[in-house]
Amino acid sequence: MGKFNLTRTLQGLTIINFGMGAFNLFNSIKNRNWHSRLDELIKQRELFRGQISDLQDVKIESLEQKAKSDRDKLVEDLTETMNNSNISEVIMKIVNNFHNFLETLSSLQLAALFNLMVDYLILSSAFTVLSLLIGDHLIETLKLNERYPRLANIIKLKSKMNKYYKTTYFIIHFCLILFSILGNLFFFFLKIFLS
Repeated sequence: MGKFNLTRTLQGLTIINFGMGAFNLFNSIKNRNWHSRLDELIKQRELFRGQISDLQDVKIESLEQKAKSDRDKLVEDLTETMNNSNISEVIMKIVNNFHNFLETLSSLQLAALFNLMVDYLILSSAFTVLSLLIGDHLIETLKLNERYPRLANIIKLKSKMNKYYKTTYFIIHFCLILFSILGNLFFFFLKIFLS
């Protein structure tokens, strides 16, 4: 964003410089000295373009150095955290932070968060089932069993496994929907009992 603002500023200065140059050129034409003034303006423009290029290069280099130092600091902090603590402590810290976050939510916000999580799980498993169905359809459409007889056994094994995967994911969908209904009933009655 800093590079964009610098570029905009420099473009604005270029436009101002051009405007001033045009005004001066008009006055020079009146005085019949326009040839020498035009050469001077061209030199100023080239000098200004060189200065803009130098400023952009300096700004880009400083941004790259800042990004590199920030990245190095983050890696160093993560490495220090991982070296100084046990992984179970890190996980417990994350769980405690999440628990503290949940305590700050109202019952309506908890219900919304619960629905978002369940919807995410249903959507991700639906995409998995969809990809299995598309894969089977492509195998049948392209007739890969006939085109690649050496891979026929692997394709048949994949088809058998896909049947089990589909069944498993449909059971997971059913359980998630049932869990969602029970969870929403819990939050509904929780709000009634807390009122």
